[in-house]
Amino acid sequence: MITYQVFTQTALSTVLNEINYYWPTIGALLISRIDTIVFIYAFTWVFVISSAMPSVVLGRQKSVILQFFVVMSLTILTLSAPEIVKIYFDFDVKNLFNFVTFLQNPYFAILYLSAPYLILFEIDILGTGEKKTKAKNKK
Repeated sequence: MITYQVFTQTALSTVLNEINYYWPTIGALLISRIDTIVFIYAFTWVFVISSAMPSVVLGRQKSVILQFFVVMSLTILTLSAPEIVKIYFDFDVKNLFNFVTFLQNPYFAILYLSAPYLILFEIDILGTGEKKTKAKNKK
């Protein structure tokens, strides 16, 4: 989660600096609220993961209790992942911070920041398509 926050902070800084260059008034307003924007992106990723993963693991027919345990397991796995990677693969997760430089390119930063929303739209469109197909098959 820490690496995601650093990546998001870098990508947002890149995009907001570009906005500030072309529209200084809007850029200054957004830069002053960067913490709120980072929170919104973090919430979006948590929402995407907590919505999509139980469906993938458990299928469409799932109970709330099972969904809770799947999300809790994913959370515990996420929190312990750096130690697991260090122990079994002898790789320090802090080395991932070296990859943050690609997010200083505004195009990559925009693509990175739009990823959770693209996934949300894909999930929604696929779900809508499946519902329409089921409705046609029932008729």
